[in-house]
Amino acid sequence: MDAEQAKIKACAAYQARYPQDIHVTATDFIEKAFSGSLVSIRAEEPSGNITEEVVYLDKSYNVTIFNTTEELVRFMQNKSKMWIVDLISDQSFVTGIVFISLIVFIFLLGMQGNDKFGKEPLAALSSVLGAAAGFYFSQKKT
Repeated sequence: MDAEQAKIKACAAYQARYPQDIHVTATDFIEKAFSGSLVSIRAEEPSGNITEEVVYLDKSYNVTIFNTTEELVRFMQNKSKMWIVDLISDQSFVTGIVFISLIVFIFLLGMQGNDKFGKEPLAALSSVLGAAAGFYFSQKKT
């Protein structure tokens, strides 16, 4: 999810809900939170009071603005129960599983000896393992 695009969408949704507020800005962006992103919004009410809200954006940039802190807490509680879905859908997890599977597979093939398995397929699998390792370790961890 693009941080700038998420901030723009969140500010626009906030401004649509509270058209009287001025100086609406996104102060923080948290990616990969509850299968989406969280954006904190700061605005000034007509009375001069500063107000802050937490806005949730799903992967399709659909915006949810929470009316109360309790509503936000209930939302987080419901989303936290789905941690396994977040884990399985995370790209680094899938890459890690492929990486570990290849290591085990190459090890088992290597133990078979040259008479059962040629050197060329083992070298090809080793190249794929190297590419998987490079992809896995080059990913930005957040």
